[in-house]
Amino acid sequence: GEHLWRSVGEYSWYIVGECTWYIIGRLVTKVIDFISQFEDELVKIWNKPKFVRNSHYIITLDKLMGSAVLAQVLAHPGLAAQVQEWRDLGMLGEDFRPEMLTETDPTGAPLYPKYRYLPLDTRYFPDLELDILALFDDLDAALDGWLIHSENYQALNTLLAKYRRRIQAVYIDPPYNAETSEILYVNTYKHSSFASMIDNRIDVSREFLAQDFVYYVAIDEVEQNLLGNVLAQSFGNNKIVCVTVIHNRRGQQGTNFSAVHEYVYVTFTSDKNKYIGDRVFNAIDHRTLRDSGTESYRTDAKNCFYPIIVKGGHVIGFGNVPSDDFHPLSANEVQPDGTILVWPIDSTNKERKWRYARQSVESILSELEVVEGKGTKKKPRTLQIYFNKAAGTQKTVWDNETYDASEYGTKVLQDLFDVSITNEFQYPKSLRLVEDCIKAALPLANGGLVLDFFAGSGTTAHAVMNLNREDGMRHKYILVEMGDHFHTVILPRIKKVAFSSSWKAGQANGGQGLSQFVKYYDLEQYEDVLHRAHYADADLFDNPYETPYQRYIFLRDVKMLDALDMDAEQNTVHLHLERLYPDIDLAETLSQRRGKWIRRITPEYVEFQDGERLSLTDPDWQIVKPLIWWA
Repeated sequence: GEHLWRSVGEYSWYIVGECTWYIIGRLVTKVIDFISQFEDELVKIWNKPKFVRNSHYIITLDKLMGSAVLAQVLAHPGLAAQVQEWRDLGMLGEDFRPEMLTETDPTGAPLYPKYRYLPLDTRYFPDLELDILALFDDLDAALDGWLIHSENYQALNTLLAKYRRRIQAVYIDPPYNAETSEILYVNTYKHSSFASMIDNRIDVSREFLAQDFVYYVAIDEVEQNLLGNVLAQSFGNNKIVCVTVIHNRRGQQGTNFSAVHEYVYVTFTSDKNKYIGDRVFNAIDHRTLRDSGTESYRTDAKNCFYPIIVKGGHVIGFGNVPSDDFHPLSANEVQPDGTILVWPIDSTNKERKWRYARQSVESILSELEVVEGKGTKKKPRTLQIYFNKAAGTQKTVWDNETYDASEYGTKVLQDLFDVSITNEFQYPKSLRLVEDCIKAALPLANGGLVLDFFAGSGTTAHAVMNLNREDGMRHKYILVEMGDHFHTVILPRIKKVAFSSSWKAGQANGGQGLSQFVKYYDLEQYEDVLHRAHYADADLFDNPYETPYQRYIFLRDVKMLDALDMDAEQNTVHLHLERLYPDIDLAETLSQRRGKWIRRITPEYVEFQDGERLSLTDPDWQIVKPLIWWA
């Protein structure tokens, strides 16, 4: 009997223990389910489309010439602040007078033609903004670019409907995750966090791509392999090539190796047809005709030492191979008839040789280009001969002196700005490298649309503007950047490059202007929504027939519905978006929601390119609903 009771007692405690663990397990599961609802809500806020806020335009004055709006601008109280900005940007001197903008010579030509490209910022003239926009019959088609201040994943989600299948070229230069530019994570999963970040954004951006596209991603050795795997998963049916770019000939010192290169992944439709070459990847295979290396001297190949004859910036012929005892006085010898004899003499005055012998160089005459080299106070500029082989297959090593990140990246910013601004961009991408990538991706016959959602200092927009200035094209750009330098570097850079192609120490240095019309704005951010959204206090257990774990507790909360007035009797809903933010651009917000480009904006409505009009005074609640109430 004693043993029986002991067994019963032990079994009873076993049952009690099992029941306790069962109850605890059920309770923990319910707590996890309950907490997961909060995380689900945060994900919905992260992914919801965002309002467009604080939008303005940059427009060069040439687009206002001859209109009544220019006279309104000149009489506007905001002109003083605009003129001061032009001075601060290095475009005007203290002797400038507003009447200089419209003064003409006796023939009627502008007396100060360079002022035609002064970039007007409509934030100084908010009451004239619609008058300025009314000058254009098709507003979005007239724009040259869009600059968007936003975290890029939220921006891509919001922009997708409007730009789906419209992007011909993507160029991104994401954070490299190297020690000098390491991304700060709240965990120790450095590489997997980078992979997740880049994969999410590339996955969304694929939906933007037109049928024929080229997609460039710059990277260094830290995440090169990982990025390649991400791209292979996203673009498995497309062609992916990893190109080595010599960007720092001095080398970035390491313990055992000094790196002189980075990488660019190039993804394009397929390799079945001629694709990149047909789009003229000129400067990628744009090599100097003068040989280099240990076996590049005159004595190594006598038939490769001869003068190339240049006139009017073009190669017109070739001289003969001289005798061994003849030595040119300089790399460039100007002749009495104005022609210039260009010899293969390097910067140290050593006699080198051309890559082609005299008897074979005639065959590539059409592929030679004359380039004016760099100069200094001690050494004048000299003409150099480059070899462009546009029709050939591109090499997987891009070795061009203009891809130097210091000379053609950092130095470009230092010329545009003072050093204090450029300190945060130690090695921005070479402007020439980005130009060449875009030039290769976009057909010269028509304008294309370029996307960069890691905009950095704005090099991609600068590159597109330079190509438009040189080729007379109308390529457009979309830049997305979340940093505060959006306002201190990117916007000023766009204005400066529009005003002049040449800058020195932050001041315009002659150069050529470019007609430009750009929209810039902020997007509502995740943190903005958290700050505005309202969740009412309520008894979670007020439904006796339903537990809080059987329903989504946030469904009945108001989110941002306080922006609505509902009239139950009239069965109407009226939006009051000013209750959320005072600076919503409803026209652009509706454009992004509908996935349609804007033709015109009036005080009463926005009209899209397909003729649809939507009210701006009493907008359709159903269209705006996902922005203020998410299920």
